[in-house]
Amino acid sequence: MDVITIAASPKTPYICADPIKGQIEIKGRSIPENSIEFYRPLVEWLEQYSGQEMKTTQVKIQLEYFNTSSSKCVLDIFKRLEVMYRKGWNIEIYWYYDEDDEDIVMLQSMENYVAVTTKQMRITVHDTLKNMLDKIGEKYVIQCQRSFAVGIRYIQRVKGTNIVLGDDKKIADVPIGKSYKERLKILINSFSS
Repeated sequence: MDVITIAASPKTPYICADPIKGQIEIKGRSIPENSIEFYRPLVEWLEQYSGQEMKTTQVKIQLEYFNTSSSKCVLDIFKRLEVMYRKGWNIEIYWYYDEDDEDIVMLQSMENYVAVTTKQMRITVHDTLKNMLDKIGEKYVIQCQRSFAVGIRYIQRVKGTNIVLGDDKKIADVPIGKSYKERLKILINSFSS
């Protein structure tokens, strides 16, 4: 099996898939004219690679921006990796993101994992909510309940005991924990002053 390498361009990411090292890397901007065609070589490579002897595979993704059609292709790659994982492969996914990313809509804790919801997609990261909040800080997100933090720029309003998140349309209702109400009230009042 060969290594595949696709050079980056202003609209497409750098891709390298190395079967010897057990590494897949996707890095850069992903806004190709035809995402399915662009990602096809990687999907075909992954299909062939999954037929090899099982080993640890590291997947490193560092996308500074990606469009909706690219997110669907990345999701397809994740689904293929999940099938490999269920067959016994050790799959390690490293998703690199900008800690100053204002596109985080919501973080939801799930024990030792955190679901990160952005406008483009939802990913699950092996981390704790506390660690993620320590890394990101409260410049762009604020914790509103033991298991939730929300993107400040996506807070539309408080409705009863929930925060309504959205931009031009509603994205989600997130519960407010009793011990977080006062901090949120101060934050929301600072918006209106």
